[in-house]
Amino acid sequence: MGLTFVVASVLFWVSVSNDTLAEIIRAGHSPLVTLATTSGIIGAVVGALVLTSFGAVVQDKDAEDVFRKQAYTASTGDARLLALPSLAVGASREIGAYLRHHVQDLEGKYVCFRPVFKTPDVINAYELTLRWDDKRSALIFEEAKREDSSHLQSGIVYVPYGKPFINLVTADQGDVRLMTLCRPNAGVARGLLLTLSNPAGMHFTPATTPVVLRRLNDDTAACGFIKPGQPDYEGYSAGLQRGRPDYGLLVLPAAPVWATVLNSETEKPPLTVVG
Repeated sequence: MGLTFVVASVLFWVSVSNDTLAEIIRAGHSPLVTLATTSGIIGAVVGALVLTSFGAVVQDKDAEDVFRKQAYTASTGDARLLALPSLAVGASREIGAYLRHHVQDLEGKYVCFRPVFKTPDVINAYELTLRWDDKRSALIFEEAKREDSSHLQSGIVYVPYGKPFINLVTADQGDVRLMTLCRPNAGVARGLLLTLSNPAGMHFTPATTPVVLRRLNDDTAACGFIKPGQPDYEGYSAGLQRGRPDYGLLVLPAAPVWATVLNSETEKPPLTVVG
């Protein structure tokens, strides 16, 4: 940084006249020496401040870059990068190539709550744990204390590079459930759940709903099917309402003119379009 400032001072010297330099810095017989020395000192100080403030961040970024190259090597079989030193423990390239210490702040126990598909006024609340799994070398999630225990989920956490979101993915025998959430802010993560709903018999349909994770420290949270009027219902409901539209967006095209006309108040009965 100091050398950069010295070079910049020399370029500045070349670009202006001696009279201008003497007028600016009020130096004696050697304005170039004074300018270069002063610039070098300023650059060194600035460089030291930057290194002190961001040195750890730069080292983390270097370690992550090396790890990503190694993950890419492992996935492609390119042996040219195998000699790179292993600097950190992390996940595979397929799930984000994230370093373990970059997701340690996510680990812990949460209460997860969302509306029930069949009865949206009822909220399903249960515990969800995020933890590092050494065997799979990835962040995983595990659900517990679900009243509908037959639907307990567990899976891998995918973390996209450079985006403030996490994806909790269950994949089992072709079935996939996806929970996309923002990274927790003040212990709360909000997003959308995408899965299959089973409204009746063997009929399944894709369904989505707002979902919230709230970190549990030493406290506990009500779990089960929380109905209107119960003590925790209002808090859970308010948390879910905040998820729209800031943490989830549903995009639909404008309704066709014929559908708008047939659904107007002058038409009896109204047309319901299912698609």
